[in-house]
Amino acid sequence: MAPAGAHARGAPGLQRGTLIQGVKRTPARFRAAPAWLPRSRLARAPAGGYLVSLFWRDGLAELLEQAFGLLTHLLAAPGDDQAWRRFLAALCGELSGEVCGFLGCPARDRPGTIIAHGVEIGRSGILELGVPEPPLRLGIDSLEAGSVFSIPADAEGIARHTIFRNFLAAQGVRPGPGLGVVLERNAENPTCAILLLPGKGGWRPSVDDRALLECIAPHLVQARRLHADLSQRSGNAEALLAVFNRLLLGVILLDKAGRVSYANRSAAQLLGQPPGLAHASGLAKTTDPRTNALRRFMGTERPTSSGALAFPHPEDDRPLQMFATPLSWPRAASEARERFVRALFIGDPSRTSGQPTDVLRGLYGLTQSESRLAILLATDHSLAETAEHLGITISTARSVLKTVFAKTGTNRQASLVRLLVTGPWQVRAASRDASSSPS
Repeated sequence: MAPAGAHARGAPGLQRGTLIQGVKRTPARFRAAPAWLPRSRLARAPAGGYLVSLFWRDGLAELLEQAFGLLTHLLAAPGDDQAWRRFLAALCGELSGEVCGFLGCPARDRPGTIIAHGVEIGRSGILELGVPEPPLRLGIDSLEAGSVFSIPADAEGIARHTIFRNFLAAQGVRPGPGLGVVLERNAENPTCAILLLPGKGGWRPSVDDRALLECIAPHLVQARRLHADLSQRSGNAEALLAVFNRLLLGVILLDKAGRVSYANRSAAQLLGQPPGLAHASGLAKTTDPRTNALRRFMGTERPTSSGALAFPHPEDDRPLQMFATPLSWPRAASEARERFVRALFIGDPSRTSGQPTDVLRGLYGLTQSESRLAILLATDHSLAETAEHLGITISTARSVLKTVFAKTGTNRQASLVRLLVTGPWQVRAASRDASSSPS
């Protein structure tokens, strides 16, 4: 508990040095009382402003101490649903009764998420909604983000809601009385809120409970905005990694020390190592398995000044092509400038999609036999070798090739190969990795 005469450094809603100054028995003076201070604890000062009751001086210091403790949990919450759950647990623990906390962000056009403390719900306290849920009818449609509101004891908008009836009522949660905070809203109504409801032991929100919530409400709004931004960035990164993993072209990113900071699936298969991003702590080591594998894979080969390199595969001597290029980042992206300095693109002409014949049939209407001939030619086989592989005569192969020329709009074998190796059959088929998540 803060001693009398202490300053609240960075206290929410207060300027430095305004809290409980002067003689120990002198009340603290506020020119304009912060909104989160309970008016029942204040008195008008004769010279204007407010005085904090002598009997609540220690209560004010305790309130700020509680708020600072909760902000410590809140700092870790953006981008991490489990950290939000830990924050809810800390918040409920500071209130004056048995409280169940819920952070709900449903939306009309898409399913949302409910994070809970004090009840068993979903997986590890997080319920992913399968379908969009209707908004709660609590009469809060006009409230701005950061507004604290009371929930009446007979809150029918909660009691009749499907989530309350299906998950909460059976665990002793009551629909009210309680408190809530609007965290996000759109043009029509709130889209994200914290609800605090009484559990089995009961709870009736006190004046100090509401004061604590008012005190941290602005920080909650900022934390949710940061959470939304981080979630969007994370989703964007996952989408890009998923695209990289669909490429048959190997993609490797190197850090400033030449260590592998990322390898897509095709590159990882060439190296015999797992794909994905390297953790920053792993790159702090002198070497790591993927970097060692890349060095063995490359041997003494190095790209030319133009960044291009053709070299044989170390195991079977099949021809590979590589192109290396530096990456540029904004000055503010200091971590990216350290971790992703150079990109290597490795092409393996022998690799094709899981169903290349299906791709060629869809693109050009090639039959299975025509597709097989085109694929063999595109993977560095001569027409004679292709005929032998397919078990047909060279004249039959020439006849099939003419049909392929006609269907693909080409007239030479080199043009056909160029068309095929630059086409979408260089993308992995969806069925191969549909069950895998991006690494």
